[in-house]
Amino acid sequence: MPYPLATIYRRYQFSTEPKDRFETLVHFFEMASVYLAAVGTSYVKVLRPDWRDVLAQWLHPSVGAGIERADFGFWINLAAVSLKDTRRIVNDKNLRERAEEIAGPELVEVSRTIGGLGEAMEVLHVAKSYRNSWKGHGGHIKASDAMRLDDELQQSIRKLYEITAPIFRQLQLVRTGMLETTDTENIYEIEKLSGSDPTFQRQKVELERTRPRKSHTLAFWINGARTMCGAMPFFRLGAPQRPEETSFYVFNRVENDGLRWISYQETREQEIVAADDELQTIIALGKSAK
Repeated sequence: MPYPLATIYRRYQFSTEPKDRFETLVHFFEMASVYLAAVGTSYVKVLRPDWRDVLAQWLHPSVGAGIERADFGFWINLAAVSLKDTRRIVNDKNLRERAEEIAGPELVEVSRTIGGLGEAMEVLHVAKSYRNSWKGHGGHIKASDAMRLDDELQQSIRKLYEITAPIFRQLQLVRTGMLETTDTENIYEIEKLSGSDPTFQRQKVELERTRPRKSHTLAFWINGARTMCGAMPFFRLGAPQRPEETSFYVFNRVENDGLRWISYQETREQEIVAADDELQTIIALGKSAK
């Protein structure tokens, strides 16, 4: 399981207080929606020549929340539309040929794999309905109700795992490190951001010289592939709140003094306000489309 999901799920498993346990489970599903939205939009961005126009429409929909006030529903909808589009790129002859010219056939083929993640949307909508019911009562919940809701969501956990696990075993979230170059290849040392242990596994990978990746950035990588897909800047690794942890922050909304990021890893929701030039540029696409 990718690190941002695994670390929240670990906290859920070790929670003993019913209300904290249920809230952590809801955060797990919310993080899943952000992660799947990042996967889908990251591949659309590299496969479509018109990605700016496409993202501008998705980030600022005519109905519902947009990225400036990203909520659970926004991330689910973004995940759904972007993962659906990756399947469309694979199945449409013209789109596929153009995508292969831009990104290469290997990344196009990955779209066939990640398109299956779209099946998780039904599960996420169920979790969202539980969250909205709870929040609709002011966020206050009895311990007995929290235990009941937790129990009712167990089937959703199992279904989400069945859908995503086979794909996540292939598709890794990685952080690029040191770079060595040869006449034909770029050799990166990468960290695989998987599991709940922040001592990430390191590995050297060889990528095509014609499709370089920046060092010290997040990317999605299929095991053994010679290309990577840069991850959309919807999340970031931050300074750990505890020495044994590596905090993972998710973009939440635009504030007057910067971008607000939240972490679901802590017992209490942690937040920071920090700039991100890449994300600011992407948000501006939506503004210009209005």
